[in-house]
Amino acid sequence: MKNLNANTIALQGKHLIEASAGTGKTHNITRIFLRLLLERELPIEQILVMTFTKDATEEIRGRIDDFIRESLYSWDSLIVSDDYFKSLSANLAKKNIGSLEVKARLTQALLYIDEAAIFTIHGFCKRVLNQYAFASGISFNAQMETDTQDITLEACQDWYRVLALDSENNSQAFKLVTEFWSEPSSFIQQFSKALSTENVLNVQDPTNISVEFKALVEQAIASLNEHKAMLTESLIDVKKGLEREKRQQELDLLLNWLQALSADVTGQHGKMPDAFIDGRRYARSKVKTELVEIFAAVNVVKKQHPELAKQLNRAYALLEVRKGIYHIRQQIDRKKLQANVMGFDDLISTLNQCLINEQAGELSIDKLTIDKLTSDELEHRQENTPTQFLANSIFSQFPVALIDEFQDTDPQQFSILKAIYYHQPNAALYMIGDPKQAIYGFRGGDIFAYLSARNDCDFQWVMDTNWRSSAAMITGYNRLFYGNKLTGDAVDVFGYQIPYLPVKASPKADEKLFLDSQFNALQFVHFNVESETKGKDGKDKPVKQGYRVAMATWCANEIVRLLANPTLNMVSGDIALLVRDGTEAADIKMALNACDLASVFMSNRANLLQSDETKHLLQVLKGILFLENDRLYTAALASPLMGFKRDKLLQLQQDEQQWQHLKISFEKLRNEWQFKGFISMALQLMHQHFHIDMSDDNDSDADRILTNLLHLFELLQGASQRHRHPQELLFWFEQQSQIDNPEVEAELRLESDENLIRIITQHGSKGMEYPVVFVPFATRHKDPLKFGPRNVTFIEHHDDNGGVHHSLDGTEDAKLRMASEAYAEAIRLLYVAVTRAEKRCYILSTAFDSFQKSPLGKTLKWGTETDIPASLQQLAHDNPDEIALEVFDNYLSADLSPNETLSSSAISNNHSENVAKVTPEVAKFNGSIERDWWLSSFSALSKNLRHNGVSAPDRDNQETLLADEQEAMFTTPTQHNLALRFSLTKGAQTGNLLHDILEQTDFSAPDWQKSCHWPLVKYGAIDVTLDGAADAILETSLKNDGSLESNAQDHGYTLLVAWLEQVLLTPLNQDNTLSLSQLTLQDTLRETEFYYPMRSASSSALTKLLTEHRNNFAITNKGSQGSKSNQASPQHRVHLPSYQQLKGMMHGFIDLIFQAEGKYYVCDYKSSHLGDNFSDYNDAAMRKNIEKNHYDLQYLIYALALHRHLKYALADYDPQQHFGGIYYLYLRGMTDQNDHQGCGVYHRQITLEELAQLDNIFAGESTHV
Repeated sequence: MKNLNANTIALQGKHLIEASAGTGKTHNITRIFLRLLLERELPIEQILVMTFTKDATEEIRGRIDDFIRESLYSWDSLIVSDDYFKSLSANLAKKNIGSLEVKARLTQALLYIDEAAIFTIHGFCKRVLNQYAFASGISFNAQMETDTQDITLEACQDWYRVLALDSENNSQAFKLVTEFWSEPSSFIQQFSKALSTENVLNVQDPTNISVEFKALVEQAIASLNEHKAMLTESLIDVKKGLEREKRQQELDLLLNWLQALSADVTGQHGKMPDAFIDGRRYARSKVKTELVEIFAAVNVVKKQHPELAKQLNRAYALLEVRKGIYHIRQQIDRKKLQANVMGFDDLISTLNQCLINEQAGELSIDKLTIDKLTSDELEHRQENTPTQFLANSIFSQFPVALIDEFQDTDPQQFSILKAIYYHQPNAALYMIGDPKQAIYGFRGGDIFAYLSARNDCDFQWVMDTNWRSSAAMITGYNRLFYGNKLTGDAVDVFGYQIPYLPVKASPKADEKLFLDSQFNALQFVHFNVESETKGKDGKDKPVKQGYRVAMATWCANEIVRLLANPTLNMVSGDIALLVRDGTEAADIKMALNACDLASVFMSNRANLLQSDETKHLLQVLKGILFLENDRLYTAALASPLMGFKRDKLLQLQQDEQQWQHLKISFEKLRNEWQFKGFISMALQLMHQHFHIDMSDDNDSDADRILTNLLHLFELLQGASQRHRHPQELLFWFEQQSQIDNPEVEAELRLESDENLIRIITQHGSKGMEYPVVFVPFATRHKDPLKFGPRNVTFIEHHDDNGGVHHSLDGTEDAKLRMASEAYAEAIRLLYVAVTRAEKRCYILSTAFDSFQKSPLGKTLKWGTETDIPASLQQLAHDNPDEIALEVFDNYLSADLSPNETLSSSAISNNHSENVAKVTPEVAKFNGSIERDWWLSSFSALSKNLRHNGVSAPDRDNQETLLADEQEAMFTTPTQHNLALRFSLTKGAQTGNLLHDILEQTDFSAPDWQKSCHWPLVKYGAIDVTLDGAADAILETSLKNDGSLESNAQDHGYTLLVAWLEQVLLTPLNQDNTLSLSQLTLQDTLRETEFYYPMRSASSSALTKLLTEHRNNFAITNKGSQGSKSNQASPQHRVHLPSYQQLKGMMHGFIDLIFQAEGKYYVCDYKSSHLGDNFSDYNDAAMRKNIEKNHYDLQYLIYALALHRHLKYALADYDPQQHFGGIYYLYLRGMTDQNDHQGCGVYHRQITLEELAQLDNIFAGESTHV
């Protein structure tokens, strides 16, 4: 690998850049970005930068913004003084790009910095799926990045119910599963990762367990029979008389028991008669070793037999679990599809599957896309299958990509990048990461994806200079992870072909010199602890985990010493203690508290829904919602949030008047919740009833309580959009609080946390840096095959080729591979922890149980017999100026209480942290609020209404109905000779029914029973009486046998279907080549919601445009239906409500967008009643109705929405070629009868000039046409 030089790196090809910790990765990303911007002349929106957290995207965006600004403002001086800019300027000069053009491009980049393509991987997938909805087949209105854990829980609960009700198998499967996983939540906790993948699951066959155990039993029998003479001589003949006879019987009994067990290993055989193999009988025998070997197999049988039945049951249960997981996966997919939602991981898997299908030639390119291609392009696609339309479209939009933290990529994410960039000769793909920092395996990160990229890339680079740490610190961890003296050959530490290349110190590393001379930069601290009793081998027993308290106390005392040293000028925020889990953090926190040292545990798993505030808020909400339940009401008042102490609550219960007064206020809160929503109630609850101690002594706790409560309010308000009923929301909230690892946000950080000593998990510390770091328990072993006290059931490992395999329980080889991968990740985690230090890192050790398997033990390749101090002393001997070892014997053991610690009072009173408190001032708002900014819609514009929130879909309720016309929905027609289409009542009710049915209908293959069911349930059944013409109409739609149901509702349903069938078959153009029935689901978007900005749009300009649009109708609208009735209208001016300007957002819903023959159309359904004959729905009548109700303003607004979307979504968008105009379908008048051709179908072209004027008006620009 060559050393990276951002000045000269090629701007195309596939590059893998290994950036060790602290080597300035982001610094080089900004420089490569600027070269792509200027040398490749790419817009800032086309340079894709992708990382893995939202915080990282904001940091990179800020760094790029700063660097572009610095380049712009100092360009002339930088190209003279800075090597990078000298090289850049020379490259640009070769392209005849001068300073003026450079500054213009930089200025433009800054103007569009908010549009820069800087995403998380999930954000990128969401953007692509939204933008290429047609190509990817994703619903345009799908809710993305949704928390779908409640769907998973619901699917799992459903499966448990299915098992419980399985009468055919006598619920045997349910009994097996619940023996090990008693409820759905425990099942999800164990198998959540298996549920979220699509991989095949391997399960051990229970028959194999029986076969293997039987072989073991037969081995035990064979061993006894083979050595029977020796056993008789050494254990039987040594006794006489009855005792000898007894021992002979014991041997015979044991053999008979083993033979019975061999014949039926699953039978009931009772406890093994093991008296004959009692070890006390031959403890002093001369042939003890031989006897131990003879009885080895028998002892294994003795150990395994009691657990055999449970082991078999578990194996059978896992067979059911595998079937259940496959079933639950399908149900989760179905429920997500029904709810039209996608979870975070669905974004990646969906895009990856679309791209894979393309590569395999399985993705059917929709007709719209084919119509856009030239004949040559189409021929080329057909000859060069598989097609890659989606991948090529993404590449055209983002021809270059910089992938940060690439070592955390999983196989699906890498597959997406390969599909987009690997087949493009002009692509530039920069994969930047450090395999030594691949620590997120539990999140799906896969180091094998990185290794695969390393084998396939065109260029490999390394960044070899550390800009974070002091020279001594760098030398210290170089030696630790090099595996040998730095002058010798490297010894493999990380495994999996991940070498350690020592990094160099930066020229400024000497500035980070630590002035404390008591310890070295890399300081090992070992604790020798003598146990009171020895093991069987005479050696000390392993140190118990309880000794962590003493080690934590040493850390606290050392921190007090550092903070008390005035020459170091240290503050609490300079110190971080890096732990692996919450139990270690608790030990550290307790020790720091004992020394009066303020600290904060910044765990990335501090879950909001497991906080005390969640429990207390749930208690209060139950009391509000179930007010009549005195137990819940009293419990709510007893919540710490309400501020009632025990005596005060007792006093309140005895005061009937006050008790009822408070109950009435709770009832008002409940009504507020039920009728105005959660957040309105919650804010009243906070201000009127919560009492939180805000005293100085409790200031930090109060900040945390208030922050968590407001965060919970935000979370519950968001969830209330899906769980609208208060009881439903409360049930969801309680379920989420009970799940061990819910997928929700962590607690928000407080500003005051920045000034405290940090206790942070090693995973959470990645990307951070601190002057002083403690790794307090580096020799603690965590078994990767256990989760708490339980064995891990879901086994995941890779084969020799990097392929991933999943199994339930798994083979011994699978478990060994999984453990090896986990131990390798633990080494990488230690590397991350140590390299956070700028000036010093303390690593504490002691001989815990299995210390040789701990992160430090694996790094230094310890064995069970390793002398830890001697091993660490070797490191100090190799680099004595940078590494040191301090050994404590029995520190704080039996003779010294752990409470004997230093105090923070030792810190000097004039220390920088002990500054006088400044009285805070209330912040003042000095900005201006735009009072004329509003969320508008067609309804608001046409009726002079101001919206307070999101508008609803526009229906036909804009038309005024007379009181005597507002009849009940679907009653018997007063005139029996009218068809259903003319007799249905006027107004929004009918419109909503028809809209809902058509929204659910596949026009090309309608399933009327399915699409009509819920709308009819919602709006009421159609009840009609047949007579005359209505009867005749019905008969034409019935079967040949003329069968007729007597139920009037069935008659109404049949009439409705007959009408809708005619709607689908009605020709939409003059040559009868287009109808709704020809449109597949892939050709349409239903009920499409849109927003677009109104930037000081002129209402007078909009009025003028609408007037000209109407008056220009005198020119025949070519291609429209019923053109023979088109007549020039008199010149007149439109009158709309007057606004000085329109500012805010335009919002609306388009009933239908469809594409046909390469063109896109806006389509709106109208249920307006214009008369009782088809002739009442001719072109002139429809136009009159449209202008009367300003529907032409509506379709102009909709046309602009589609026009802007097509400009964004289609790379080669040409409105003249692609924009087909608008269709307004008056459903009552639509028929496929030739006598009434053109009735009910209103088509209008929107000219290019009108689209341009609309665009300019809503952009706040003047128009010149």
